[in-house]
Amino acid sequence: MKTISIKDDICIKGELTTCGSKMLANFKPPYNATVVDKLAAACFNVIGGNTMDENSSIDADFALCSDHAGLARRFAMANSLIALKPTYGSVSRYGLITPAPSLDQISPIGKTVRDVAELYSVICGMDERDSTTVERDYPNFCENLDKGIEGIIVGTAFCRPQQNILGGKMPPLQKTIPIELPSIEYASTVFQIIAYAETFSNLARYDGIKFGYRSENAATLAELYENTRAEGFGYDTKKQIITGAIALSRDNRHLYYDRAIRGRAKLCAELDNAFAQSDVIITPLDDSWTVIPNLTGCPAIAVGGIQIIAPKFSEELLFRAARTIEIAGGDSNA
Repeated sequence: MKTISIKDDICIKGELTTCGSKMLANFKPPYNATVVDKLAAACFNVIGGNTMDENSSIDADFALCSDHAGLARRFAMANSLIALKPTYGSVSRYGLITPAPSLDQISPIGKTVRDVAELYSVICGMDERDSTTVERDYPNFCENLDKGIEGIIVGTAFCRPQQNILGGKMPPLQKTIPIELPSIEYASTVFQIIAYAETFSNLARYDGIKFGYRSENAATLAELYENTRAEGFGYDTKKQIITGAIALSRDNRHLYYDRAIRGRAKLCAELDNAFAQSDVIITPLDDSWTVIPNLTGCPAIAVGGIQIIAPKFSEELLFRAARTIEIAGGDSNA
Protein backbone atom coordinates (compact mmCIF):
# COMPACT_ATOMS: atom_id res chain seq x y z
CA MET A 1 0.00 0.00 0.00
CA LYS A 2 1.45 3.35 -1.06
CA THR A 3 1.35 6.28 1.31
CA ILE A 4 0.28 9.64 -0.10
CA SER A 5 0.77 12.90 1.73
CA ILE A 6 -2.01 15.42 1.10
CA LYS A 7 -1.36 19.14 1.19
CA ASP A 8 -3.07 21.18 3.85
CA ASP A 9 -5.52 22.85 1.45
CA ILE A 10 -7.17 19.63 0.25
CA CYS A 11 -10.08 18.58 2.45
CA ILE A 12 -10.01 15.35 4.46
CA LYS A 13 -13.14 14.68 6.49
CA GLY A 14 -12.68 15.29 10.19
CA GLU A 15 -9.01 16.30 9.92
CA LEU A 16 -7.60 19.78 10.33
CA THR A 17 -7.33 21.52 6.97
CA THR A 18 -5.82 24.91 7.77
CA CYS A 19 -4.20 26.16 4.53
CA GLY A 20 -1.41 27.31 6.82
CA SER A 21 -3.61 30.24 7.89
CA LYS A 22 -4.95 31.44 11.23
CA MET A 23 -8.27 31.97 9.43
CA LEU A 24 -8.77 28.18 9.20
CA ALA A 25 -6.67 27.10 12.18
CA ASN A 26 -9.51 24.98 13.63
CA PHE A 27 -11.32 23.99 10.44
CA LYS A 28 -12.24 20.30 10.11
CA PRO A 29 -14.09 19.63 6.83
CA PRO A 30 -17.33 17.59 7.02
CA TYR A 31 -16.46 15.94 3.68
CA ASN A 32 -13.58 14.54 1.64
CA ALA A 33 -12.19 16.11 -1.49
CA THR A 34 -13.01 13.99 -4.53
CA VAL A 35 -9.34 13.11 -5.04
CA VAL A 36 -9.14 11.81 -1.45
CA ASP A 37 -12.12 9.49 -2.04
CA LYS A 38 -10.52 8.22 -5.24
CA LEU A 39 -7.20 7.52 -3.55
CA ALA A 40 -8.91 5.70 -0.68
CA ALA A 41 -10.90 3.59 -3.17
CA ALA A 42 -7.62 2.70 -4.90
CA CYS A 43 -6.18 1.54 -1.54
CA PHE A 44 -3.72 4.37 -1.05
CA ASN A 45 -2.82 5.21 2.54
CA VAL A 46 -3.82 8.88 2.74
CA ILE A 47 -2.01 11.13 5.23
CA GLY A 48 -3.30 14.69 5.53
CA GLY A 49 -2.06 17.87 7.12
CA ASN A 50 1.03 18.33 4.94
CA THR A 51 2.45 21.69 5.99
CA MET A 52 2.36 24.68 3.68
CA ASP A 53 2.56 28.44 3.55
CA GLU A 54 -0.63 30.46 3.51
CA ASN A 55 -0.09 31.17 -0.18
CA SER A 56 0.43 27.56 -1.31
CA SER A 57 4.04 26.42 -0.98
CA ILE A 58 4.49 22.77 -0.02
CA ASP A 59 6.54 20.42 2.12
CA ALA A 60 6.30 16.87 0.72
CA ASP A 61 8.23 14.45 -1.46
CA PHE A 62 5.37 12.21 -2.69
CA ALA A 63 2.07 13.99 -2.57
CA LEU A 64 -1.01 15.62 -3.94
CA CYS A 65 -0.92 19.38 -3.65
CA SER A 66 -2.28 22.51 -5.25
CA ASP A 67 -0.28 24.11 -8.04
CA HIS A 68 -0.35 27.92 -7.85
CA ALA A 69 1.87 29.81 -10.32
CA GLY A 70 3.95 26.68 -10.86
CA LEU A 71 5.12 26.40 -7.23
CA ALA A 72 4.64 22.63 -7.23
CA ARG A 73 6.76 22.27 -10.37
CA ARG A 74 9.52 24.50 -9.04
CA PHE A 75 9.47 22.62 -5.72
CA ALA A 76 9.86 19.38 -7.66
CA MET A 77 12.82 20.77 -9.62
CA ALA A 78 14.55 21.88 -6.41
CA ASN A 79 14.11 18.45 -4.81
CA SER A 80 14.78 16.16 -7.83
CA LEU A 81 11.11 15.14 -8.01
CA ILE A 82 8.51 15.04 -10.78
CA ALA A 83 5.38 17.22 -10.70
CA LEU A 84 2.43 17.35 -13.08
CA LYS A 85 0.09 20.27 -13.57
CA PRO A 86 -2.89 18.50 -15.22
CA THR A 87 -5.19 19.82 -17.92
CA TYR A 88 -7.75 22.15 -16.36
CA GLY A 89 -10.96 20.16 -16.01
CA SER A 90 -9.32 16.72 -15.90
CA VAL A 91 -9.07 16.55 -12.10
CA SER A 92 -11.88 17.56 -9.77
CA ARG A 93 -11.24 20.62 -7.63
CA TYR A 94 -14.07 19.68 -5.25
CA GLY A 95 -12.56 19.90 -1.79
CA LEU A 96 -9.62 22.06 -2.85
CA ILE A 97 -9.51 25.31 -0.88
CA THR A 98 -8.12 27.81 -3.36
CA PRO A 99 -8.22 31.59 -3.66
CA ALA A 100 -7.87 31.51 -7.45
CA PRO A 101 -10.16 28.79 -8.86
CA SER A 102 -9.55 29.48 -12.56
CA LEU A 103 -5.78 29.13 -12.09
CA ASP A 104 -5.09 26.56 -9.37
CA GLN A 105 -5.22 22.80 -9.81
CA ILE A 106 -4.46 19.65 -7.82
CA SER A 107 -1.02 18.39 -8.81
CA PRO A 108 0.53 14.93 -8.32
CA ILE A 109 4.18 14.83 -7.20
CA GLY A 110 6.33 11.71 -7.20
CA LYS A 111 9.88 10.42 -7.35
CA THR A 112 9.52 9.10 -10.91
CA VAL A 113 7.42 9.76 -13.99
CA ARG A 114 5.72 6.41 -13.38
CA ASP A 115 4.73 7.50 -9.86
CA VAL A 116 3.07 10.62 -11.23
CA ALA A 117 1.39 8.76 -14.08
CA GLU A 118 -0.04 6.24 -11.61
CA LEU A 119 -1.38 8.98 -9.34
CA TYR A 120 -2.90 10.87 -12.24
CA SER A 121 -4.59 7.71 -13.55
CA VAL A 122 -6.33 7.39 -10.17
CA ILE A 123 -7.48 10.99 -9.66
CA CYS A 124 -8.48 12.13 -13.16
CA GLY A 125 -12.05 12.01 -14.44
CA MET A 126 -15.37 13.83 -14.39
CA ASP A 127 -16.98 14.78 -11.08
CA GLU A 128 -20.62 15.87 -10.83
CA ARG A 129 -19.64 18.03 -7.86
CA ASP A 130 -17.26 20.10 -10.00
CA SER A 131 -18.85 21.64 -13.09
CA THR A 132 -15.43 22.44 -14.60
CA THR A 133 -14.53 18.75 -15.03
CA VAL A 134 -14.80 17.26 -18.50
CA GLU A 135 -16.47 13.95 -19.35
CA ARG A 136 -14.14 11.88 -21.52
CA ASP A 137 -12.34 8.54 -21.55
CA TYR A 138 -9.02 8.60 -19.73
CA PRO A 139 -6.49 5.80 -20.38
CA ASN A 140 -4.16 4.10 -17.93
CA PHE A 141 -1.28 6.52 -18.27
CA CYS A 142 1.32 3.97 -17.17
CA GLU A 143 0.78 1.61 -20.11
CA ASN A 144 2.59 3.55 -22.84
CA LEU A 145 5.29 5.26 -20.81
CA ASP A 146 8.16 3.55 -22.62
CA LYS A 147 6.88 4.00 -26.18
CA GLY A 148 9.19 6.96 -26.63
CA ILE A 149 8.57 10.06 -28.71
CA GLU A 150 9.86 9.02 -32.10
CA GLY A 151 8.30 11.07 -34.86
CA ILE A 152 6.98 13.92 -32.72
CA ILE A 153 8.01 17.53 -33.19
CA VAL A 154 9.47 19.16 -30.09
CA GLY A 155 9.35 22.93 -29.72
CA THR A 156 12.07 24.50 -27.59
CA ALA A 157 11.72 27.84 -25.85
CA PHE A 158 15.33 28.12 -24.68
CA CYS A 159 17.67 30.86 -25.81
CA ARG A 160 20.76 28.72 -25.31
CA PRO A 161 21.57 25.70 -27.50
CA GLN A 162 19.23 22.79 -26.86
CA GLN A 163 22.07 20.36 -26.20
CA ASN A 164 22.82 22.23 -22.96
CA ILE A 165 19.26 22.03 -21.57
CA LEU A 166 20.02 18.89 -19.58
CA GLY A 167 23.70 19.49 -19.01
CA GLY A 168 24.71 17.64 -22.17
CA LYS A 169 22.18 14.81 -21.67
CA MET A 170 19.57 15.92 -24.19
CA PRO A 171 17.69 12.80 -25.40
CA PRO A 172 17.71 11.95 -29.12
CA LEU A 173 14.75 13.85 -30.60
CA GLN A 174 13.52 13.38 -34.13
CA LYS A 175 12.90 17.05 -34.79
CA THR A 176 13.14 20.23 -32.76
CA ILE A 177 12.08 23.72 -33.70
CA PRO A 178 12.40 27.04 -31.85
CA ILE A 179 9.18 28.34 -30.29
CA GLU A 180 8.36 31.82 -29.13
CA LEU A 181 5.43 33.39 -27.33
CA PRO A 182 5.67 37.10 -28.19
CA SER A 183 3.67 38.06 -25.08
CA ILE A 184 5.60 35.87 -22.62
CA GLU A 185 7.13 38.92 -20.90
CA TYR A 186 3.66 39.91 -19.68
CA ALA A 187 2.65 36.45 -18.43
CA SER A 188 3.60 36.93 -14.77
CA THR A 189 1.82 40.29 -14.58
CA VAL A 190 -1.31 38.89 -16.22
CA PHE A 191 -1.28 35.97 -13.79
CA GLN A 192 -0.86 38.16 -10.72
CA ILE A 193 -3.69 40.54 -11.63
CA ILE A 194 -6.15 37.68 -12.29
CA ALA A 195 -5.00 35.77 -9.19
CA TYR A 196 -5.36 38.81 -6.92
CA ALA A 197 -8.78 39.66 -8.35
CA GLU A 198 -10.01 36.11 -7.72
CA THR A 199 -8.46 36.14 -4.25
CA PHE A 200 -10.36 39.33 -3.38
CA SER A 201 -13.61 37.75 -4.56
CA ASN A 202 -13.19 34.27 -3.08
CA LEU A 203 -11.88 35.23 0.35
CA ALA A 204 -14.90 37.43 1.01
CA ARG A 205 -16.58 34.33 2.48
CA TYR A 206 -14.23 34.43 5.47
CA ASP A 207 -16.22 36.87 7.59
CA GLY A 208 -16.29 35.17 11.00
CA ILE A 209 -19.95 34.14 10.65
CA LYS A 210 -20.36 30.59 9.34
CA PHE A 211 -16.91 29.03 9.68
CA GLY A 212 -13.27 29.85 10.24
CA TYR A 213 -11.69 32.25 12.69
CA ARG A 214 -13.89 34.79 14.50
CA SER A 215 -12.54 37.85 16.27
CA GLU A 216 -13.56 38.34 19.89
CA ASN A 217 -12.91 42.06 19.68
CA ALA A 218 -16.07 43.30 17.99
CA ALA A 219 -19.12 45.20 19.22
CA THR A 220 -20.86 45.56 15.84
CA LEU A 221 -21.25 43.44 12.71
CA ALA A 222 -18.96 45.77 10.76
CA GLU A 223 -16.28 45.46 13.45
CA LEU A 224 -16.66 41.66 13.39
CA TYR A 225 -15.96 41.57 9.63
CA GLU A 226 -13.07 44.01 9.88
CA ASN A 227 -11.36 42.52 12.92
CA THR A 228 -11.83 38.91 11.83
CA ARG A 229 -10.06 39.58 8.54
CA ALA A 230 -7.44 41.82 10.10
CA GLU A 231 -6.54 39.18 12.69
CA GLY A 232 -7.13 36.05 10.61
CA PHE A 233 -5.31 36.81 7.35
CA GLY A 234 -1.55 37.11 7.02
CA TYR A 235 0.27 40.11 5.57
CA ASP A 236 0.73 38.69 2.06
CA THR A 237 -2.89 37.61 1.80
CA LYS A 238 -4.09 41.04 2.89
CA LYS A 239 -1.87 42.63 0.26
CA GLN A 240 -3.35 40.37 -2.43
CA ILE A 241 -6.91 41.14 -1.32
CA ILE A 242 -6.27 44.90 -1.45
CA THR A 243 -4.56 44.64 -4.83
CA GLY A 244 -7.47 42.57 -6.16
CA ALA A 245 -9.97 45.11 -4.86
CA ILE A 246 -8.12 47.88 -6.68
CA ALA A 247 -7.96 45.85 -9.91
CA LEU A 248 -11.72 45.20 -9.82
CA SER A 249 -12.82 48.68 -8.75
CA ARG A 250 -15.03 50.68 -11.09
CA ASP A 251 -12.31 53.22 -11.83
CA ASN A 252 -9.53 50.70 -12.43
CA ARG A 253 -11.13 47.54 -13.83
CA HIS A 254 -10.58 48.55 -17.46
CA LEU A 255 -6.93 49.41 -16.71
CA TYR A 256 -6.05 46.19 -14.92
CA TYR A 257 -8.47 43.25 -14.83
CA ASP A 258 -10.00 43.68 -18.29
CA ARG A 259 -6.56 44.07 -19.84
CA ALA A 260 -5.30 41.02 -17.95
CA ILE A 261 -8.19 38.93 -19.32
CA ARG A 262 -7.35 40.09 -22.85
CA GLY A 263 -3.70 39.27 -22.17
CA ARG A 264 -4.68 35.79 -21.05
CA ALA A 265 -6.64 35.25 -24.27
CA LYS A 266 -3.66 36.44 -26.32
CA LEU A 267 -1.29 34.06 -24.54
CA CYS A 268 -3.74 31.20 -25.18
CA ALA A 269 -3.83 32.07 -28.89
CA GLU A 270 -0.05 32.27 -29.09
CA LEU A 271 0.33 28.89 -27.38
CA ASP A 272 -2.23 27.36 -29.75
CA ASN A 273 -0.17 28.70 -32.65
CA ALA A 274 2.96 27.14 -31.15
CA PHE A 275 1.18 23.78 -30.90
CA ALA A 276 0.18 24.07 -34.55
CA GLN A 277 3.90 23.76 -35.24
CA SER A 278 4.95 21.29 -32.53
CA ASP A 279 3.57 18.42 -30.46
CA VAL A 280 5.15 19.35 -27.12
CA ILE A 281 7.18 22.34 -25.96
CA ILE A 282 10.24 22.26 -23.69
CA THR A 283 10.65 25.44 -21.62
CA PRO A 284 12.64 26.77 -18.69
CA LEU A 285 11.14 26.48 -15.21
CA ASP A 286 11.15 30.22 -14.62
CA ASP A 287 8.38 32.51 -13.37
CA SER A 288 7.12 33.47 -16.83
CA TRP A 289 6.90 29.98 -18.29
CA THR A 290 5.53 28.18 -15.22
CA VAL A 291 2.41 30.40 -15.13
CA ILE A 292 1.60 29.69 -18.80
CA PRO A 293 -0.03 26.27 -18.13
CA ASN A 294 -2.11 27.78 -15.30
CA LEU A 295 -3.28 30.65 -17.51
CA THR A 296 -4.05 28.48 -20.55
CA GLY A 297 -5.33 25.29 -18.90
CA CYS A 298 -2.74 23.12 -20.67
CA PRO A 299 -0.89 20.29 -18.89
CA ALA A 300 2.77 20.62 -17.95
CA ILE A 301 5.31 18.44 -16.20
CA ALA A 302 8.57 19.31 -14.44
CA VAL A 303 11.31 16.76 -15.04
CA GLY A 304 15.09 16.94 -15.17
CA GLY A 305 15.19 20.64 -14.41
CA ILE A 306 12.94 21.66 -17.31
CA GLN A 307 9.24 21.96 -18.05
CA ILE A 308 7.33 20.22 -20.84
CA ILE A 309 3.98 21.66 -21.96
CA ALA A 310 1.48 19.80 -24.15
CA PRO A 311 -1.95 20.59 -25.65
CA LYS A 312 -4.99 20.04 -23.44
CA PHE A 313 -5.72 16.40 -22.56
CA SER A 314 -2.37 15.24 -23.98
CA GLU A 315 -1.03 13.87 -20.70
CA GLU A 316 -0.21 10.50 -22.28
CA LEU A 317 2.19 12.15 -24.73
CA LEU A 318 3.49 14.38 -21.94
CA PHE A 319 4.37 11.38 -19.78
CA ARG A 320 6.15 9.69 -22.70
CA ALA A 321 8.23 12.80 -23.34
CA ALA A 322 9.02 13.13 -19.62
CA ARG A 323 10.00 9.46 -19.44
CA THR A 324 12.37 9.95 -22.40
CA ILE A 325 14.09 12.80 -20.56
CA GLU A 326 14.11 10.81 -17.32
CA ILE A 327 15.95 7.98 -19.09
CA ALA A 328 18.36 10.45 -20.70
CA GLY A 329 19.13 11.73 -17.22
CA GLY A 330 20.22 8.27 -16.14
CA ASP A 331 17.10 6.85 -14.43
CA SER A 332 16.34 4.06 -16.90
CA ASN A 333 14.99 1.64 -14.28
CA ALA A 334 12.36 3.89 -12.73
